[in-house]
Amino acid sequence: MHWLDLVPEELLQGHEDGKVVFFCGAGVSMPAGLPDFKGLVKNVLTEMLPSKSNCQPGTSAWLAWRAFCKDRYDEALDILENPREDGYEPKQVRKEVRNQLEQQTGPLDKHLILARLADLDDKERGRLVTTNFDPLFEEAAKELCEQGSYRPDVHVAPNLPPAKQQTFRGLTYLHGKLGSSPDDLQLVLTESDFSRAYLLEGWARRFAVDLFRHYHVVFIGYRVEDPMMRSLVRTLDVVREESPQQFKQPYAFAKKGTKVTVDERKWRLKGIEPLLYDAADKPDEHQELWRVLGEWADDYRQGRTERREKVARLGQHPPKDKNDIQYMAWRLKDIEIARRFADSKAHHGWIAPLQEMGLLSLPIGQITDKGEDIAVPLVSQRLTDHLAPHDATLHLSRWIVECLNTQEALDWALRGGCVLHTNLRWQIRLRLDDEKAKIKLALRKIWQVLADDSYAHALSEKSLDTLSIPRLAPDAIFAKWVFLNRLRPIPIFTGSANIKVELIGIRCRSEDVKSFRDRAEDWEGVLASVADELTTLLLAAMDWFCEFDLAARDWDLSHSRYPSIREHEQNQYAPTWTQLIALTRESYDALVAAGNQDAAACLVRRWLSLPYPVFRRLALYATAGGRNA
Repeated sequence: MHWLDLVPEELLQGHEDGKVVFFCGAGVSMPAGLPDFKGLVKNVLTEMLPSKSNCQPGTSAWLAWRAFCKDRYDEALDILENPREDGYEPKQVRKEVRNQLEQQTGPLDKHLILARLADLDDKERGRLVTTNFDPLFEEAAKELCEQGSYRPDVHVAPNLPPAKQQTFRGLTYLHGKLGSSPDDLQLVLTESDFSRAYLLEGWARRFAVDLFRHYHVVFIGYRVEDPMMRSLVRTLDVVREESPQQFKQPYAFAKKGTKVTVDERKWRLKGIEPLLYDAADKPDEHQELWRVLGEWADDYRQGRTERREKVARLGQHPPKDKNDIQYMAWRLKDIEIARRFADSKAHHGWIAPLQEMGLLSLPIGQITDKGEDIAVPLVSQRLTDHLAPHDATLHLSRWIVECLNTQEALDWALRGGCVLHTNLRWQIRLRLDDEKAKIKLALRKIWQVLADDSYAHALSEKSLDTLSIPRLAPDAIFAKWVFLNRLRPIPIFTGSANIKVELIGIRCRSEDVKSFRDRAEDWEGVLASVADELTTLLLAAMDWFCEFDLAARDWDLSHSRYPSIREHEQNQYAPTWTQLIALTRESYDALVAAGNQDAAACLVRRWLSLPYPVFRRLALYATAGGRNA
């Protein structure tokens, strides 16, 4: 597992922004040789009471063991600390607790990982909260800081600062710290202590409320059934109900296992999102979590300069695996890192992965009432020129321009819909005008088309789902302009070796033109009035074919695509663009029917002056008498 698989993006970004607080429990200190809360209570009961089998029913010892067996560990200590009912003085219990927690035997590597992630050596950013009583995080912070440099502020309950950005810094012992009060009576250990801290005096509750309001809290070292979670969950519910707009989603690291579905559900019922990691076989069942957190800490502590250089190095070669792609997808959202990636002229093999991960269409905001992202892609099916792309995406567009001579860049544009953003179109035009740019002729021709503003607008118009049909008439200037614009031919690129010409507003060869015909007041009059324009459109279609070597002055595809100039069943499978041939033919017939012989003859002479066999075929049709032959 990679740390990017474990940690969601919202949490990663919050951590980068200094809005995450790690909330650490006994599970963090267990690798150092200290017990968890259950183990602590068991050890204390074992040392201070007879064994369970030797306890007389009804005695404090018996009640304490019974509470322990029912997982009510704080209640067990509460019973133990009751000298009036054959229990012990609180200071005696606290002394035994101290004895149990002063037996560190293992390393502090887990504490160091969290101290690095929590920036405990940084005066402004360092924040960490623990419910542990041991001073191991302070020892880790000392080891992390250089000799004589900053040491984190330490706050010990009940003297806690407000958990707000302006006031909250350093290391906080939410449930007290060993040796910070006489006889350790300030430690939150028993059921009574929890009631005092969260209900009666409420200082722990107030701190937790502020914490949940201002930070993403990440629990680590806790089990879903831990007693202290009950108090925190009640606090969490208060924040969620009283301040839903301020509430920030808390998280908890939790191991996968045979009960994963049950544990996930339990965490979510508490309003906490579980971050699930693979648990190994004992004795070190959490090794995968600490490996992943260690890698996250290593990357985070590199600093922005080192990250920029790492991204630049990775970018010099095609992506090797999923981890590289995930890392790039996360880091390139940083504007300065995206700038460095673009400046390094990264390998074109990154284009497809970054498109898939959304880096080439990063959102610039959200639609407030719907909560949907407003994404501005560099390539799409419709124009997005009215919006400016994300700054990181803009830097990546500079890199795309450096890749114009590659098949990967062209495939990206074709798969994305061919409508390039105006900023990218402008950059590509500058690149094509650069005499030093080495771009293959075939690729240059396609990029010239894709970078043209009128082409982008035409292609975007073609992608519209609905097009209004105006009522045509010979004197309806605007309606005829719309009609001719719908018939404008443009090249469509469906692959590097698959180029075809289509009409902007005609999707179906017969039905779409029929819609114009049906709404015309005088169809023949309309055709007669735009006869010359229809010939010009057909010429434009043939020129597009010629541009991409699909036609020449003395040959074209009309013989195979439209076998008969006259209406004939041979033409039933003709492509949509051949409607220009049919309409050009009909415009001649309309001129003849209107008795405008001079205009008809002039049109034929124009056909004979034009290149491409299709016009000579039209002239032969007219010479043979047109539709009246």
